[in-house]
Amino acid sequence: MKSRRRIRILAAAAVTITAAALLGPAAYQRWTDRGRQTLSEIVGLVIDAVERNDPGALRALCIAPDTITDNFFDRLKSVHKQWGYRAIFSANTPKPSTNKYTLGGHQFGYMHMEFVMSNGGWRFNRVWMCR
Repeated sequence: MKSRRRIRILAAAAVTITAAALLGPAAYQRWTDRGRQTLSEIVGLVIDAVERNDPGALRALCIAPDTITDNFFDRLKSVHKQWGYRAIFSANTPKPSTNKYTLGGHQFGYMHMEFVMSNGGWRFNRVWMCR
């Protein structure tokens, strides 16, 4: 049991160090406060990672990083190039009472980026494909 706990602690430390290196100081501070971010802030960080062609930074922001495969990341870049996630987000802002938001969708290359409300702030949950 103790070795499993050590592995979890070391893995958490590795994620923290990796996130700090990938995101840079200002973005890392926002990442550490991600439980208290607005939807537009976390969506902005996610879009920035796609624009920088940085799957590592995108995975560091995600609750379920294993959902961001290389193939899915390439598809996200393609969707962003064709339609622009910022334009999609500004055209589809959620209602204030919403606790789950999906950026993208069937009409945007079948790619979905899911965001969830947690502890009074928004978090990037996962990426999935509907087809």
